[in-house]
Amino acid sequence: MGLENYLSRTNLLLRRSMGKFLSGIKPMELRESMAHLLMAGGKRLRPCLLLLSCEAVGGRMEDAREAAVAVEFLHTFTLIHDDIMDGSARRRGVPTVHTIWGRDLAITAGDALCAKAFEALDCNASRVGLSDERFSNLLHTFARATFDVCMGQALDLVLGKKPMRKKDYFELVRLKTGSLFRASAKAGAILGGGKMEEVEALGEYALWLGVAFQIRDDVLDLVGGKEFGKEKWRDLKEGKMTFPILLAIELGARELTSMLRGGIRGNQIEEAVRMVESTGAIEAARRIALQFSRRAVSYLGRIRDSEAKQALKEMATFVVERRE
Repeated sequence: MGLENYLSRTNLLLRRSMGKFLSGIKPMELRESMAHLLMAGGKRLRPCLLLLSCEAVGGRMEDAREAAVAVEFLHTFTLIHDDIMDGSARRRGVPTVHTIWGRDLAITAGDALCAKAFEALDCNASRVGLSDERFSNLLHTFARATFDVCMGQALDLVLGKKPMRKKDYFELVRLKTGSLFRASAKAGAILGGGKMEEVEALGEYALWLGVAFQIRDDVLDLVGGKEFGKEKWRDLKEGKMTFPILLAIELGARELTSMLRGGIRGNQIEEAVRMVESTGAIEAARRIALQFSRRAVSYLGRIRDSEAKQALKEMATFVVERRE
């Protein structure tokens, strides 16, 4: 069974399972604001990664059902708060939570999803009779990832539009993106009964997968056309120091630094894109994303062969070739 089938199964499993944790929430506005982006879709890569990791170590996807919900809740919590801080108007093809329900309720909805994520983990552990040691490891994995995302966001805010070094960028991406990818894989392997070396190998695979994913996301902001639900050149308009821009500055387009600091508007946007393209930074970023994808796959050598392992290899290719 290929990655596409696993993604379809993941989406079906989530839609069947998420409602259990959202029903009965009052007031209605809180419930609706929590569910808004969840119902809008998304790639579901993180929960799929979790379920594949569970199966890759000998478990069943059903063994990690609520944990898949938990990681999607955590991811959505970060998106809601990210959209508030960035002032974004749309996400996944729909208005962002704060544009519909206001900033204060959106913050509350994000916080509530974070709390519900840990409730879902507890539910999963109880249902499958997870040992105390494994449950402690599972909780620590998710708590660490949640805090890492917060540290990454703080680093993003502190760095702002300042000149950034590659080491700053990779630290930022490791925290903001890679940490939740890693937690997803480790959680799945823990619930699937994986040995510690399998848990760690899948965690490393997922960390570098997340880095490759983010670099590809940065490239798509510049050249991907209108992505699904995402405004074209959004990162550029917000003055974000994405990886292709960082490379372009290193390769000689130093005026991009002052353009970002002053805010890129109107005709300057296309000019900035041309400057990045002329340095070869976009192709360089693509190559580096591919290198991280291959680095991720190298850790799968420690995992037994299976359909799930093959799908994980396909995911590593997918993240660097996707067009949205």
